[in-house]
Amino acid sequence: MNKSVMIPLGEVFLISNTSVAPSSRSDETFMHYSIPSFDKAESPILQKGRDILSNKFVINQPSILISKLNPRILRVWQVEPLSNVQNVCSTEFIVLRPKDPSIVELPFYYHVFNNTGFQEQLVLRQSGTTGSRMRVVPEHVLDIPIPLPPLPVQRRIAEILGSVDAVMDSLRLSLDTLTRLEGQIIEHLLSRGINQSEYGTHPSIGSVPTHWSILPLKSVLLKAQYGLSLPLMASKPANGIPVLRMNNIRHGILDISNVKFLSHIDVTPDYILEDGDVLFNRTNSLDLVGKSACYHANLIFPLTFASYLIRLKPNSNAIIGNFLTLFLNSEKGQQQIRQIITPGVSQANISASNLMEILVPVPPVQEQTKIITFVHAIQKLKASYSAEKDRITSLKTALLSMLLTKHPAVEGVTHV
Repeated sequence: MNKSVMIPLGEVFLISNTSVAPSSRSDETFMHYSIPSFDKAESPILQKGRDILSNKFVINQPSILISKLNPRILRVWQVEPLSNVQNVCSTEFIVLRPKDPSIVELPFYYHVFNNTGFQEQLVLRQSGTTGSRMRVVPEHVLDIPIPLPPLPVQRRIAEILGSVDAVMDSLRLSLDTLTRLEGQIIEHLLSRGINQSEYGTHPSIGSVPTHWSILPLKSVLLKAQYGLSLPLMASKPANGIPVLRMNNIRHGILDISNVKFLSHIDVTPDYILEDGDVLFNRTNSLDLVGKSACYHANLIFPLTFASYLIRLKPNSNAIIGNFLTLFLNSEKGQQQIRQIITPGVSQANISASNLMEILVPVPPVQEQTKIITFVHAIQKLKASYSAEKDRITSLKTALLSMLLTKHPAVEGVTHV
């Protein structure tokens, strides 16, 4: 066994801070590595200087970019700069360049940095005044310990982990395809119904089957209720009740992995969620406000909800919670919701009274159930792909650790 030497990152890499103002070279073309382009497709974009308004870092040698903004979101880019254009990146990236390229295999260090262990080191070094704008001071990464195995071992490990990335890329592509397909199917079902029915056009809803009703939201609800506005506890007290907040609505599903608590004394029975209730996020950032999720009472403990959420209790004789959630999160529903958003300085808001007036397409309950069953089949397939991607991500982390610990055996590894 021969464990790799661990040395400070600053002994292997230096930080490049050379900057340029692309707007001063308005007709020149730049290859621009930005935070939005990473988040959208992990691909840089070609832009004219006139379209790049702020200063950027210059990338003139093979480098690795690490986002200093919100390290809880890991953004790592390996860059081989093109020779025919000026390569630049956002100043929200830390540009790391090898001090001695002869001892560094850049793809190896891409895997080292694009790893949860390294991300944990970044999070430990973050600072800021708000949770959404945390940053890492670039110089503070230079003391993070990183491995320096022999160059042949770096290359072999990079090849092995590259094959893992190929599998993850395939799964990611499948997930993206399923997500697009899900959206198209939902819009089709909300426009044509389950049996390709006759349809007409409504001014607010668009195409909709003629046998469906179009009703104001308030007419299909038993109750609309704001959540509790009380100080929350991070840890659960005796007989404490978990409180769902706006961050617990993720992609139309309730994620209860991160909740806060109230004492049971503070929660009256009329604030306990019931099966089929829909939680609507009335206050959040502009891109997240107006999202919904349906609560399913399959847990062994009661749940309540905080003030930035509105509980919509459907009249089950008219509409079921899953169908209402499907509509509210669909493009048809979001078009109406966007019209009633009140923008704020840092957050947008939607009032319950305005929400009650949006129009909802209401099929017969039996048809609603069929639509939900169809959509849930796609969502179940998506969940299986996502779980497999998460499993392989964990495998990659463990594999990197194992290869660094036992790298003499790497020479004998031909595939994973």
